[in-house]
Amino acid sequence: MPRAYDQIVNVLNKLNTVRENIEVLNSTLKQVSLSHHRSRTLAELSTQTAGAVDATPTRTRVEQEERHIKDLQARIAELSKKVRVLNHAAERLSHLGYRKTTHQNRRDQN
Repeated sequence: MPRAYDQIVNVLNKLNTVRENIEVLNSTLKQVSLSHHRSRTLAELSTQTAGAVDATPTRTRVEQEERHIKDLQARIAELSKKVRVLNHAAERLSHLGYRKTTHQNRRDQN
């Protein structure tokens, strides 16, 4: 039984690491999206202020934005599904008597 317990603890530690990675990836995705949006907005503003005519037709820009939105929605759905799977796995493992360990506890165990 101790071996099974050790395996469960190992899996749960990996699960916590995966959760942390998901949080980092979500944060990075948000930063990249915001940065991309800001740079586009700044470029559009500078083009408008300079009085230059936008070379890309409005319809094409709208279609590009719609594709970009759909891509982001798909990414959000994918990440949400991963979170649900991980939460389900965590619930199943918690029923086995596992307690979440903090990052500090994992470091102390190593």
